[in-house]
Amino acid sequence: MNSKTYLYKLESDKYLEFKTNEKTFYPTTTSNELINGFKKFQKFEKKIGEMLDLGCGVGIVGIVLNHLGLIQSPLYASDLSKNAIEFTKINCNKHRCNVIAKQGSIFSPWENKKFDYILNDISGVAEGVASISPWFKNVPCESGADGTKLVTNVISNASKYLKSDGVLFFPVLSLSNVDKILTSAKKYFYQVKKLGRTE
Repeated sequence: MNSKTYLYKLESDKYLEFKTNEKTFYPTTTSNELINGFKKFQKFEKKIGEMLDLGCGVGIVGIVLNHLGLIQSPLYASDLSKNAIEFTKINCNKHRCNVIAKQGSIFSPWENKKFDYILNDISGVAEGVASISPWFKNVPCESGADGTKLVTNVISNASKYLKSDGVLFFPVLSLSNVDKILTSAKKYFYQVKKLGRTE
């Protein structure tokens, strides 16, 4: 399995090193925003709980949060890509992160399981944009013409996999129909908060 390295910079001068390859979605600013949003949330809530890293890629979001002591062990992680799950396990082993990683579409691997936190990093980019983007060079993107198909699916079904006081974290990209995603979130959750913004 040919691999390359991705470095995630921690707040100090230390880095966490991750293995990835050309068949796995390469981490972007979105991953960093999810990490930063969760850190901001935990600064006030300080509730360590079980977390699902949904659309985990090579496991960066969950592993960083585990490394920072912000979630309960084990980390739960899933991705549609078998290759991504293999790299998640490699990276978790490297960073001594206990993980239960499963391959499957959206929530299909987690029947009858409920989490305190779900961090959704499944694609929210319009398919037309994805087709010309280097982000999806060797990775499928089936998020629909307006980029909302997968994200709204996660939002509408998340409550079945969250504990009564559970929280869903999800990014909203301007490369999709933002209003449609936010309308869906307000329909299924009584409280929706913006935790960060990046240009």
